Amino acid sequence: MTKILKYVGNSVGITMEWALVLFVVVAFAIRTSPFQTFIAKQLASYLSSELNTTITIDKVDIVFFDRASIEGFTLMDQQNDTLACTPELMVTIEDFDIDENSFQLSEIKLKKGTVKIRKNKEGIMNYQFLVDYFSTDEPSSSPPLKLSISSLNLESIIFEYDDLSAKPIDFGLDFNHLRFNKLSVVLSDFDLTDERISLQVDKLVSQEKSGFKLNEFTSHVQIGPKGISLEKLFISLPESKLFSPYFRLSYNDWSSFDYFEDSVSFDAKFDASEVSFRDVSFWVPSLEGMNEKLKFKGDISDCVSKLKLNNLDVRLQKNTYLRGDFVLPDFRTEDLSSFKANVSSAFVDFYELDKIQLPKGNTKFNFNEIKDKIGFLDLKHVSCEGSTKRILLQANHVNTANGKIALNDQIEILSSGKSYKISSNNEMSLDLTAINLGKLAGDNNLGNLDGNLTFSETEIYEDGSFTIQNFKGNIPNLQLQGYTYRNIRIDAPIINEKEFIGKVEILDPNLKLVLNGDAHYKGKQHYNFQLDITHADMSKLGFVSDDSISLATKLDVDVSGRDFENLSGSISSSMSRVTQGLTNLELPKFELKIKRDRGTDDFNFNSDIATASIKGKIDYESVASQFVEDISLVFPSLALSNKKAKRNKASDVEFDIKLGNAESIFDLFIPELTINNGTKLSGSYHSKTKDIKLNLSSRLIAFDNILFDSVSLKQDISNAGISGFCKVKKFVYDSIEFDQLKFDNLGKNGLLESRLTWNLKGKDNSELAWTTMVIDQNDLRFTIKPCFFSVE
Repeated sequence: MTKILKYVGNSVGITMEWALVLFVVVAFAIRTSPFQTFIAKQLASYLSSELNTTITIDKVDIVFFDRASIEGFTLMDQQNDTLACTPELMVTIEDFDIDENSFQLSEIKLKKGTVKIRKNKEGIMNYQFLVDYFSTDEPSSSPPLKLSISSLNLESIIFEYDDLSAKPIDFGLDFNHLRFNKLSVVLSDFDLTDERISLQVDKLVSQEKSGFKLNEFTSHVQIGPKGISLEKLFISLPESKLFSPYFRLSYNDWSSFDYFEDSVSFDAKFDASEVSFRDVSFWVPSLEGMNEKLKFKGDISDCVSKLKLNNLDVRLQKNTYLRGDFVLPDFRTEDLSSFKANVSSAFVDFYELDKIQLPKGNTKFNFNEIKDKIGFLDLKHVSCEGSTKRILLQANHVNTANGKIALNDQIEILSSGKSYKISSNNEMSLDLTAINLGKLAGDNNLGNLDGNLTFSETEIYEDGSFTIQNFKGNIPNLQLQGYTYRNIRIDAPIINEKEFIGKVEILDPNLKLVLNGDAHYKGKQHYNFQLDITHADMSKLGFVSDDSISLATKLDVDVSGRDFENLSGSISSSMSRVTQGLTNLELPKFELKIKRDRGTDDFNFNSDIATASIKGKIDYESVASQFVEDISLVFPSLALSNKKAKRNKASDVEFDIKLGNAESIFDLFIPELTINNGTKLSGSYHSKTKDIKLNLSSRLIAFDNILFDSVSLKQDISNAGISGFCKVKKFVYDSIEFDQLKFDNLGKNGLLESRLTWNLKGKDNSELAWTTMVIDQNDLRFTIKPCFFSVE
C-alpha cells in the first residue's frame, strides 16, 4: 500500500511539474506573434467553414493584452468578393470590464483598408450572412455597451456601396453606386454611453469617383436619442467653404425621422460662408454646368414644414444681394401656406444675372429687355406673407434704373383660382418717382413720370382681363414729346380691359384741359367724351414754331365701331378760339361726321368757314407710294423708287370742298392771301385705274399783289397721259394785266405740250407754246414753238 501511495504521489508530482511547465510554456507562447497568429488562423478557418466564405489573417501580435495588431485581414462575402480587408489594424486598449460591458481604447489605427457593401437585385446585402449567424432571439442580459476611444485614425480607406438593382447615373454623386477613394478620418474623444455618442472630428477628407472632393471636415459631434449636434462645423470643398458655430437637430425619438418634415427641428447658425454651384451640382445633378458662387450667412430654425431663415444675407457676384428674415412654406401643401418674408434690403443687378450660366441643356435667360428697361432692382423694407390663396404685401421702397416705386400701405392679394383680387384697408397708394416711360414702353416720345396713384380695389383674371375701381392719379410731372406737362389729375371710377370711365384734368401753365367721359375699347368700341381746352400755348407745347399762338376749344366726341376701320359718329365743337399776339379769332361751330366700313369711308365737315366731303376708301399705308408711281407713268424719269408700290388695297376716293367765310382765318395765319367765299375744290383718285382728277373754281384768288379773277381749273392724269386747262378771266400782277388767260397742257411718256394764251379774240391777242421733255428730276429740256404776243 505504501508503494502504491508513493507511486501515486510521484505520478501526481510529475504531472503537476509538467502541467506547470506546460502552463509556463503556453503563457510565454501565447504572448508570441506566431502562436497568436496560429490561433487566429484556426479561428478564421473555423468561421470560414461555418459561414461558407473565406476569412484570412496573415499575422496577429498582442502585447500585454492592451495592444493588438492584425495584418493582412480579409473577409470575403458568399459570392467570393471582398467584403472587408486591411493590410494593417492596430488597437490599443486602455481598460475594459467584461461584466460591465465597458471598453476604453486609447487608439485605433487602420491603414489602406477596403470595405465593399453590395445589395443584390433582390435587395439582400452581402453582409446579411454575418447578421444571420451572430444574431439571436434570446434577450441579452448584458448591460448597455460603453465604449470610449481616445484616438481613431483611418488612413487611405476605400469604401464602396453598390446597389445592383439600380441603374447608374452619368453625373454627380450616385448614392446607389458610391466609391470613396483615399478616405482619411481622424477622430478623438469618442464616447458611446447609454445610446449617446460624442466625438471630435479632427479630419475627414475623401474623393468620390464622380469627381466630388471633400478637402476638410471638422466638428465636435454629439448624437443622442433626442438630438444631433455639430459644434464648430467647418466644411471645405474645392470651391466652397462653410462655417457654422453650431448645427443642431432635435427630435422626440428616432422614429421622428420617419416624419422628418414635421418632427425634426433645426437650430443652426452660419457665419460668412461661400458655396459653389459646381460643388452643389454633385449632390443635385440637375445643376450640372452651373459655376456661380454664392456667399451667405444666417440662422436656421424650426422644422422643414415651417423653416425659419433669420438674419439671412445672401450675395451673388459683385452687386446682387438679399437680406432679411424668412419663413418658408410647407411645400407639400397646395397653397404653400405660412410663407413669410421680411426683406430689409435687396439689390438685383440684371446685368449680373444675365451672365449666370444655367444648368447644362438649359437655354440661357434673356435679360436684354429687362436690362434696358429696368437695369437693376433695389428693395428696402419689403414684406410679404401668406399663401398662394392670400398674400399680404408691403413695399416701401422699390428703386430701379428707370425710376422709384413706393407702396405706402399694406395690400391684400386674394386668389380664387380664377382671379386675383388686390385690396387694402385704406386706399392703396402708389408713389412714382422719375419713372422713365420712354424706356419702359420703347417710345422716345415719352419721358419721365412723377406722381401718386390710388385705387380702392383691383381684380386681375386668368385670361388677362382686369378691373380697377376708384382710380385716382395725381401726376405732378409727365414728359411727352420733349415737353413736361405738370399737374395732371385722373379720376376714374372704373378702369378695365374694356373701358375707361372718368375724368382727366391738366392744370399746366401752358395747357388747361379737362377731358370727361368714357371709352369702350374692346369688342364694339365706343368713345363718348367732352374735351374742354381753356388754354393751350401751341408754341410752348411744341406744336408750332410761332411763339404767340394759343388755342381754346370745346369738343364733343361720340364715335363707335368694331375697330378703326369700322366706326361711325361725330366730332363737334361748340366754341373754338385762336389767339396770335393781341389778335383773337373766334371760330364758328363745326361738326365732323364719320362713317367707315369695309367698303367705303365717308367724312363730312360742316361749318361757316367751309364744308367738305370725302368719300371712298384710302389705304393710308400705301396711298402715297401709289400716287407717286401713278404720276411717274406720265413722267417715267421722275420715278423715285425702283420698287413697285404695294397695291394690296385699293385707294379710291372723291372729295368736294366749298370755302365759306374764311377771311378771318387767312387774316390770322396768311394775311396776304384772299380766297373768295364760294370757292370750290373737287377731285378724285382711283388707284386701280390710276386716274387722278382735280377741279377748281373761284371768283377771286389773290396773294399780295397777284390777283386771279374768275378762276376755272381742270386737270386729269391717267395711264393714258396728262391733260388739262386753267382759265382766268383776269390776271393782275402789280401793274401788268392779262385778260382771258388760258393755259392748256397735254402729254405722256415724259413729253409735255403746253400752250398759254390771253386775249386771244381781242386786238392784243397772244400765244406762247412750248414742249417740255423730262429727262430726270434735275434735267428739264424746253423747246419753244412759234409764238406771238403783244403788250399794251
